[in-house]
Amino acid sequence: MSQVGDQPQPAPQRADPQPEPLDLGAYLRPIRRWKWVILAIAIVAAGGTYALTSREHKVYTTAALVYVQNPTPATPAYGPPTTQQLQDVATLFTSRAITNAAYGDLHLPIGAGGSVVVTPQTGSSFVAVSATGPSPGLLARVANAYVAAFLASQARTVTLAEQTAAAAANATLQTIPTTGSANQIQRQTLLGQIAADNAAARTASPGATIDQPAYVPLVPSAPTPKKDALFAGVIGLLLAIGLAFILDLADRRLVRVSSVQSIYG
Repeated sequence: MSQVGDQPQPAPQRADPQPEPLDLGAYLRPIRRWKWVILAIAIVAAGGTYALTSREHKVYTTAALVYVQNPTPATPAYGPPTTQQLQDVATLFTSRAITNAAYGDLHLPIGAGGSVVVTPQTGSSFVAVSATGPSPGLLARVANAYVAAFLASQARTVTLAEQTAAAAANATLQTIPTTGSANQIQRQTLLGQIAADNAAARTASPGATIDQPAYVPLVPSAPTPKKDALFAGVIGLLLAIGLAFILDLADRRLVRVSSVQSIYG
């Protein structure tokens, strides 16, 4: 017969270790510990960038805005120009012939006024003629000279087409006898066509107009020391914070109570 006292006693239950509460201060400790190093790195990055970019040569940008009614003025236009037609106009703007004419009007070597880029404006019938370079006053002259050279070239194309049409009509007129009522009607028609073609040649429309001439820029487009310094400062700050956490992880000294407890129990 077994004794009650002989029965094995249940082993005492050990309490599960409670998870360590989140210590936000511990996560921020590397930043507080290395705050002066972090601040110094950010200041050096921002100040160094500002000093370097401030010494760069200033670059200015200006633009003229051209409204295109008819990209091929020698032929009738049916509706607004398409995206491809505006792109063709932009390409024609910077062709060798237009470039030579623009710099010829300015009496300057080609390229002396900076670079010129022509860009169609999305969703409209406008193209922007942008000039970029170190001389703000010359830039405005260059952009406007390109516009003037382009409009003159388009007008010459129309004049040539109308003169060619008038010459063809006149050649046909010479083959029609002056006698006979039918011949007289045909001759009168051709004479009216010749007069219209000659009038169109004298008042040729380039199919485009300048909506906004290029202005003399007062503020350089580059460099931008303040913006660059701010960007460099933010990047330096982030890198410095990362460095602070790396230095903190590399520090083998026991600085937290939780670290001591985890080692010695």
